[in-house]
Amino acid sequence: SLSGEVIETFGEDGLVQVIDNYTTGKIGLYDMGISSTGEIYLVGMKDGPQYQPYKGVIAKITQQGVHDTSFGEDGFVLVEHGLVLGFHGIAFDGEKVVVAGSTRRDPVVSKDATDGGNNISIYAARLFPDGRLDTTFAENGESEVLIEKPVDSLGGLVIHDGYYYVSG
Repeated sequence: SLSGEVIETFGEDGLVQVIDNYTTGKIGLYDMGISSTGEIYLVGMKDGPQYQPYKGVIAKITQQGVHDTSFGEDGFVLVEHGLVLGFHGIAFDGEKVVVAGSTRRDPVVSKDATDGGNNISIYAARLFPDGRLDTTFAENGESEVLIEKPVDSLGGLVIHDGYYYVSG
């Protein structure tokens, strides 16, 4: 609450544990946002087994503090794009969910790389509240822009006046 007290009726004793049923890898959640209808969305990254791509992850929690397992597949939407994709920002465009982060396509960049040794891209996707990609956004619901300057990851997303702003 605003007074600093834990609302014990939310979730279980004021806590929500988002549990995945994946047998390999782990999920890290890095940002959250609340939709106009009160659902809580969490975004982050799921690592995979050795030499497998890391995937962007989105989870949804109800207003009562229950992990919504009807969202996506078993309560998660996993997005694979390149070798590493992690979501670090979330915002809402009306009822649609917009996530942003960074993606890396190649594990090692050769000295002959045309991108100057940097293969990090800004990545954004727009989804419907049920987790399906909104294919009217960018290219089939996803957008990617190569960053030509060194960057570790992207960390924020704001929507203002019809534009999406991503920081890193």
